[in-house]
Amino acid sequence: MLRNRREFLAEVGRGVLVAGVGSSLALDLGLSPALAEETPALAFGKLEPLVALMQETPADKLLPILVEKINSGTDLKELVAAATLANSRTFGGEDYVGFHTVMALSPCYLMSQEMPPERRPLPVLKVLYRNSNRIQEKSGRKDEVLKPVEPKKADLLEKIHERDVKAADAALAATAQKSAEDAFNELLPAICEAPEVHRVVLPYRAWDLL
Repeated sequence: MLRNRREFLAEVGRGVLVAGVGSSLALDLGLSPALAEETPALAFGKLEPLVALMQETPADKLLPILVEKINSGTDLKELVAAATLANSRTFGGEDYVGFHTVMALSPCYLMSQEMPPERRPLPVLKVLYRNSNRIQEKSGRKDEVLKPVEPKKADLLEKIHERDVKAADAALAATAQKSAEDAFNELLPAICEAPEVHRVVLPYRAWDLL
């Protein structure tokens, strides 16, 4: 089950905002990830089993498992959180279908809250299916984009202009140690330099997932 909001923000929000938004912005600017093959995989604490389940389970077999978890008490918000992290770890904002799917996660959850209790899982399950289906189309966990980042203070905008992905990610991660809000605010000037629909909407949706 979900823990308190502080833990949720630390584990889910930073994973999405720092890693997912940073990498997608890098893609928009024409950057490409430069990560060592031996870099260990990201892990998401107590949410990790659910995140891995969504990455590793074929979409046509996933929904019955998730329905069973819902019936056993797993909250829809926790499923959305795990799906967000699975998407971010797999794509890092660098897959067209993938980032459109992650942008649908918050709306599907909000929609579910307006429905009768017995029907609330439906919009969430629909997006979770699409999410895992795309993950499977992209080889599951085999080619994950996001890897752990060692925080290092630097001028984020300067590193983006230099097209230094690793340094930019490290700079954003350093700011995120203060708060997700500080990281988001530091990212905004880069978004505003060349606003277009995806560059604006993806960070907004990522923030909304907090």
